[in-house]
Amino acid sequence: MRTLLTVLVLATLGLTACNRTDDRITDGVKSRLAREPDPEIVEVTTRDGIVTLNGFVDSPQEGDRLEAAAREIRGVMAVNNRLEIRKPVATTAADLDRSKRDREVRAAVQERIAGVGLSGVEVEVRDGVVTLRGEVTVGDRAAAVRAATEASANVVRVDDKLVVR
Repeated sequence: MRTLLTVLVLATLGLTACNRTDDRITDGVKSRLAREPDPEIVEVTTRDGIVTLNGFVDSPQEGDRLEAAAREIRGVMAVNNRLEIRKPVATTAADLDRSKRDREVRAAVQERIAGVGLSGVEVEVRDGVVTLRGEVTVGDRAAAVRAATEASANVVRVDDKLVVR
């Protein structure tokens, strides 16, 4: 009975020491990866000295670089690289046209707002939706929204985020 108790205590101590070592390795790998250029958000786990990297990278070379960096940490027995390559986002002609149209709408709205004598109104445009921000009087608020609405036929909607002072 005493021998069984001794074996259980030693096994528990061994597991605790292993967990502490794995925690130290995980912390070391995370610290090392943070020093990489453009560090990605990568999940790092360690079990019995085997480090697993999960997440996304932009290229196979970047994944290889992060794996090599993880291997530099003392105590790492192996690296299980489960990093996935992000698919590149294609920019289409439609995206470029929409972006150009949004810039044109923004310029037209800013010109209209300046034309009615308003200042301090920020204008953002995304997919034809005009967002107005800033602090204005009650009368200036109506003038700003009207100017934005009438600025261009490409205005889809005006989101009024203006604060009345």
